Amino acid sequence: MTRFSTRFGHRFSHRRSVGIGILTIGLVVLTVGVNAAGGATNRFASPVKLSGNCGGEPSIDHDATGHIYVSSPKGLLAGVASCEGLLTTSSGVATWVSADGGATFGPKITAGTLNGGGDSDTTVDQTNGDVYAADLEAAAADICVSNDHGQTYKTAVTGAESCSTPVNLTGQAGPDNDREWVVTYGPTAAYPHKDVYLAFHDFSLGVPLVYRSQDGGPFTPLTPPPVADPAFAAAVANGTVVAKPVVDRAGAIYALVTTQAPGNGALNHLWLISSSDHGGTWSAHSIFDGSSHNAQLGLIFNDLAIDGGGNLYALALGNKQGAVPPANAYLFVSKNHGAAWSAPRKINNDSRAIALAALVGGPKSGQLAIGWYHSTNTADPNDGTGLWKYQALTSGNATTTTPSFVRTTLGATENANGYVHQGSICTLGILCTSSPTDPTSGNRNLADFTSVTVDRNGCSVYAYADDGAIVADQSNFAFSLINNDVARQVRSCFH
Repeated sequence: MTRFSTRFGHRFSHRRSVGIGILTIGLVVLTVGVNAAGGATNRFASPVKLSGNCGGEPSIDHDATGHIYVSSPKGLLAGVASCEGLLTTSSGVATWVSADGGATFGPKITAGTLNGGGDSDTTVDQTNGDVYAADLEAAAADICVSNDHGQTYKTAVTGAESCSTPVNLTGQAGPDNDREWVVTYGPTAAYPHKDVYLAFHDFSLGVPLVYRSQDGGPFTPLTPPPVADPAFAAAVANGTVVAKPVVDRAGAIYALVTTQAPGNGALNHLWLISSSDHGGTWSAHSIFDGSSHNAQLGLIFNDLAIDGGGNLYALALGNKQGAVPPANAYLFVSKNHGAAWSAPRKINNDSRAIALAALVGGPKSGQLAIGWYHSTNTADPNDGTGLWKYQALTSGNATTTTPSFVRTTLGATENANGYVHQGSICTLGILCTSSPTDPTSGNRNLADFTSVTVDRNGCSVYAYADDGAIVADQSNFAFSLINNDVARQVRSCFH
């Protein structure tokens, strides 16, 4: 998802101490989740609004000392389309830090370069607490790291060049880059290296690529994902969406790739690509092929997660047979490192529209947290009259054939009725183009995804964009009315 002058865009086809600052504070009003039997089992604090008026597809992670980190795009080429205003010369992506588990957050901090701001991703190295932030420039990505709990950033490549200069030369990685993701691994007793992986969708070719920086070295391309697999090679030739990878305890890296039908067709096939030798060689496994049923999967980014038992989960939103609506959520489970996958398990419990999912595994086998925008009044994501809230789901038996979930509607900071969005949610990336006669048709104020992490206490912490103050017909649209909310679980967490 790259932000252009329309602020957002995404291609899925060819074509440790917190500095002094003003804290954003959420009034602690608990929201309660209910299980199938009607018992209240989950509680969340009311959401915290992040400062700075830069909202949309927030990325979230945590460390072992109680810090929560969030990043969000500002707009590609900040001087042209920044959420901070035209010709601001304010570079890079927006980041925020909480030192108290998400109860409060400090001011907005910028990381990246003047020609960046298109996409962001945040990942914490759990071995030492370093915070990695990726800043998309489209021509490449600027990969930054913070050694002081997100207060300052420098290039992730050895050289200590600042990540707040107009152009960071040493941190550039992944040319022709779109929707970048960063994950880390090592060192461990069995593996002495520190690996930082950059995965992204190649802008021109539409294929997934993975780069690696080892021990602070430059980012270099790994063996290309398995083009030797004829079926996978044919599928990626039509275009792809690449989800954020996950890495297991042994260092195997997994990435979920959704491919399109020919001719810029629907997203209809889920694949897992993986490497068990730190990116030296790759294999591909088909998770679900909906091409023969005219499936439409991907509203918009599908998600991959791994739990503490090593089980893999893939989540896709859409319809496995035919057009959308209806919009459903399908969970796929692998208990053998992605070699085989379950049949799709429909996990939404009503016919209301859903979009922009988040997914993360818990500390034990079978534990899973999910989030998505959930309409209160329509089955069609493209309905211009839609009223949306954000829903959190947690499960302790997600590997079973019929997993159960506790569902909680989280709060809003922009709308007294609890709506985090009004109007349609367009899920076509840069093809979301409003028409003069229908200003709701291209509504992607929220961008393309939401995020969730499970903190050191086993509690889910969600980050989602909130533009509930913008009315459905967009007549009062302003970038300043799009913000990010963070909502943290405070009771009945994973143990």
